[in-house]
Amino acid sequence: MTIDVFHKKTLIEVAKALDVNPVFIAWHFGLENGLPNDMLFSNDDIEDIRSKMGLTSWWEDHSFHVEDDNPSRKLVRELAYRILQADFNKVERFDNLVRGLQNADKKLIITTLNEMIRKGILSSESIASGLGVRFLTESKATLQNIADGESIPSTIERLWT
Repeated sequence: MTIDVFHKKTLIEVAKALDVNPVFIAWHFGLENGLPNDMLFSNDDIEDIRSKMGLTSWWEDHSFHVEDDNPSRKLVRELAYRILQADFNKVERFDNLVRGLQNADKKLIITTLNEMIRKGILSSESIASGLGVRFLTESKATLQNIADGESIPSTIERLWT
């Protein structure tokens, strides 16, 4: 039996724990004060990295606010619902919007977000940490229609039909 309290984690282990590419963590340190000499991190260091990089998980809470018989449609509707609950005055990291999802669900949400950007429902912006997404106030009605399941753009609905 080992005591994890004293075990420091490598960059790869930290990246896995934070669900982020290790290159982005190295980039973060490069923008801050440079890479630490030992490249070993405590649990406190990991939480500090999470906070400073603005890493959150939109899908940590597995409870859904929408009901739908089709799991893919339900996930897209829930995404629209969660966007409507978000802060429209800030740019959100793109990877935060998919963090916590696995495989097919992650692919569906990435494709949906890209389609929403293409259709002008959301906008993409380059930010220091990579790709950012801005939620557009003028798209609230469209997002509400998607969340309600009343009117989902055919190019998005095609993703699961």
